[in-house]
Amino acid sequence: NAHLVPNKTEHPVLFVLNLFAIARIYRRERPDFVVSTGAEIAIPAFLIAWAMQIPTLYIECGCQVTEPSATGRFLSRIATRFFVQWPELAEKYHGRAEYAGSLIDEAHP
Repeated sequence: NAHLVPNKTEHPVLFVLNLFAIARIYRRERPDFVVSTGAEIAIPAFLIAWAMQIPTLYIECGCQVTEPSATGRFLSRIATRFFVQWPELAEKYHGRAEYAGSLIDEAHP
């Protein structure tokens, strides 16, 4: 199932409300794992998954070619699996990232 949770990271109270909303969804749905391709909303989603021992898979945005995103830097430390779409970027995560090709570029294996 897909659920829309607004991205409210700019305000601490709204951020905490998102944590509770996500926790309710996870308790109701009991997901086998959580996948994200980026943006700040992944942070509360992965924090709750981590606390509930739900495996997570993060895929760094394909636009991040040579420098990690702020979200990626944080989530590379708690995600169960963490992928980047550029081999140059994998080095920047010091062994915490896996490179397995690009999601949309057929030129990458």
